[in-house]
Amino acid sequence: MAPKDLLTPLLGQREETLKVFGSLSEADLERIDYSSGWSVRDILGHLARTELGAAFFLRAEAGYDTSTMAPEDTDGVNA
Repeated sequence: MAPKDLLTPLLGQREETLKVFGSLSEADLERIDYSSGWSVRDILGHLARTELGAAFFLRAEAGYDTSTMAPEDTDGVNA
């Protein structure tokens, strides 16, 4: 697969994901997963934070500017 083709399956995925997350009510977000004890909000925050962390390390390894990954921009995700 050519590098440009690697992103083709992801086209529109962000918008679709945001649409699903945006449709969750406060009650949905506060629902607890009893196996972990985490709320849906906690799980989504953890996933977002993990993705930001992975993006930081990938950008750093590739030699890109990582100055946009300031803690004040990312710490509120799990709030």
